[in-house]
Amino acid sequence: MRSIHRELDAIFKHFYRSLQMLEDQFKLCQQLRAQVEDYQKQTDLVRACLLSLNGITHNLDQIEKLVLGL
Repeated sequence: MRSIHRELDAIFKHFYRSLQMLEDQFKLCQQLRAQVEDYQKQTDLVRACLLSLNGITHNLDQIEKLVLGL
């Protein structure tokens, strides 16, 4: 009988450790997801800045053409 209790205790402890590891992995996944979302936001901001700079460059080119055409 004691042998069964020891085996069940060992199984329960292993299950509990596995559950804790799973919880830790879940927390890490949540942190990673937040980091990915931040990265995506930063990427969107960089993309918007590049588009804005592209528009400014285009406008400067147009101004240069107008000035040279005078």
